[in-house]
Amino acid sequence: MCIVCKVVKSLCLAGIKNYKMIVKDKIRFSYRKFEQKPMTEFVKELNITVIFETPKGSVTKFVISKEESDENISEMIRSCIENTTNTDTEDLCIDDFSEVNFSENDFYKTSFLQFDPELYHFWIENQLEGHENLGVFYKIELYRYQLMTSKGDFEQFFVDSDLFYFDPANPEKFYSGKHKFLNDNWFDDLVEENHQKLSFNHDGKKMILTKEALATFLENYVRLFYADYIYFNHTGCKLLDDLNKEVFSANFNLISLPYEGIIFDAEGTKIREHFLIKNGQIVGFICNGSYSKYLQIENSGNSSLNQETPISHQRIKATFNEDVTDSYEDVSYRMVAFENLVYDSYQEIFMGVVLSHDGQKFDLQFKTEDILNDAIPMSRGEWVNESCFCQDIKIPIFEGMKNQKVDEETLWEKQAVKTS
Repeated sequence: MCIVCKVVKSLCLAGIKNYKMIVKDKIRFSYRKFEQKPMTEFVKELNITVIFETPKGSVTKFVISKEESDENISEMIRSCIENTTNTDTEDLCIDDFSEVNFSENDFYKTSFLQFDPELYHFWIENQLEGHENLGVFYKIELYRYQLMTSKGDFEQFFVDSDLFYFDPANPEKFYSGKHKFLNDNWFDDLVEENHQKLSFNHDGKKMILTKEALATFLENYVRLFYADYIYFNHTGCKLLDDLNKEVFSANFNLISLPYEGIIFDAEGTKIREHFLIKNGQIVGFICNGSYSKYLQIENSGNSSLNQETPISHQRIKATFNEDVTDSYEDVSYRMVAFENLVYDSYQEIFMGVVLSHDGQKFDLQFKTEDILNDAIPMSRGEWVNESCFCQDIKIPIFEGMKNQKVDEETLWEKQAVKTS
């Protein structure tokens, strides 16, 4: 009998009627080559979390990470019933998914069910033909989650990957990215560091932040809305004090929503689409069950699905209320990417490197308001990657970017703007 069937049987024999069980099957494959022979790792893991209401009305849980006998499972259940003193049945939180419009992600499901480490090893070696000098790290993690409750059973899949490679003879030439899978091409994005410690004259100039660069910023910024960051005061900006205040332009909205094919989190809670910022007001946060109780805010269903941390990243969608009517003509610079973007919670600023369209790089620091207060949408929104929906925006040059004068004609040809 499979381990899941054993748990269900033991719960029934113990008289447990209200329960939920989250079964996580994980596959991890990694490939490393750094000045030595390639090393690969292939691991399968199983984790089962069981949360149930005892006959006395209290709520408790236990975790199984390996095959167990019927006797051991029954003993875990008996021990939980005898030792729990929690009387808060809200922890169980068995959601109703009957009205959820669930569209399964076929790519995730097929990737998990048909995963072949030998095929991935062959694909990586094939990609490296002609690039044998590169140092490489590649990792893919595939998940199958099953939610079993007294109201029904559900299944979903998730896949994530990381890729990093560099030239040992020139370590400043590298690529770091995500979402590379079987049969994808690697070598479209190799970049070379050309870090200029220059900045811009302010002089009322504007620049375009392309949707790719904006996505990088938003993916970092949305972490400030994670409840664990707020609880441990890592955001620095006292978001709870700003709840329901208009802190940005009324033009801007930021929405958190589940990935395609994902409807519940690692606690078995329904993942809900909800506003973080609405018309410039902070109206919500991203949190799991525990932090929602600590902070007395709504549980958005965001207990980690693919990391061992309490809060994980949902997809985010940035929208602007005004129509796309502005032109590209008064733009001096176009910034296409952020690199090494980090948030300084003490100064409440973002710092990093910004890459211009012609390959130059510049030190940069700015406050969130520099982008979100004065942004003018320039294009229609679209999904930049699996994590972020946004668009090109026009913003003033940041005060933190002024210092030396830069030859505008070197950085920008207005004709190129008009034809882009």
